[in-house]
Amino acid sequence: MAPELFQNLPLSTATDVWSSGIILFEMATLSVPFIGVNQKATIEFVMKKACPHLPSEFSKDLDSVIQNMLFKKPALRPSVTKVWIF
Repeated sequence: MAPELFQNLPLSTATDVWSSGIILFEMATLSVPFIGVNQKATIEFVMKKACPHLPSEFSKDLDSVIQNMLFKKPALRPSVTKVWIF
């Protein structure tokens, strides 16, 4: 779940960009970027921790796209159009 969901902020296409970034990360690594021992811990990771970088066998460009898609602040995430261009 995107950070804005935990803060009761309005949802937007930036929320979809976050979700897509999570999916890309999971497809690349076969693991989740944020996980805790319970739901509360997972929410804390989403809110406070940076997304881990992809392993070195992946391109820096892909890692950069995913990192940008997973910015905590929705306004800092790339638009759907910019993600498509990457």
